[in-house]
Parts: sequence; C-alpha cells; structure tokens
Amino acid sequence: MLNITLIFFVSVIFELSQTYENLAVNRKTEQSSISEQSKHSGLAVDNNTDQRVSSCMRTNLEQEVWWRVDLGEIKSIYDIQVFYRNDSDANG
Repeated sequence: MLNITLIFFVSVIFELSQTYENLAVNRKTEQSSISEQSKHSGLAVDNNTDQRVSSCMRTNLEQEVWWRVDLGEIKSIYDIQVFYRNDSDANG
C-alpha cells in the first residue's frame, strides 16, 4: 500500500511542476503601425518582460490596432501572457 501511495504522490508532483515552452520567443512579428517611441514589434517576443517604455513595442494611436506573431506552424496554446508597459517610466 505504501508503494502505491508513493507512486501516486510522485505522479501528482510531476504533473503540477510541468513547464511550458514560450513558442513566441524571437519569432517573426508584425503590427498595425510603429510609434516614434517604439523600435519594432519584435520587442514583444524578445523574452524581456521589463515594463520600461524603451523595452516595449508600441503602435500609433489608432482606432483599431493589431499585433501578430508567426509561430511557424500550428501549435496548441496553453496560456498567453501580456505585460503592459509602465507609464510612470516616462524617460524610457
């Protein structure tokens, strides 16, 4: 009985600690426009989650904006995380 409990416990820990690959890192990106304060759309997938203005992509002020990443093939997506810039850092 102890062996069964131990195997179950190890199995549960493995399932809870599973990690996922960031499929978007350094992939090709595009966006509706590029603001003068922004360098390029690739800043969104450079694996840098710093929220300073200089580290974030930015579009012009428009009615409808968009951004996209090409993952290269059809993938199953588990989670999407968006990190917004910190507007209090006006100096970038």
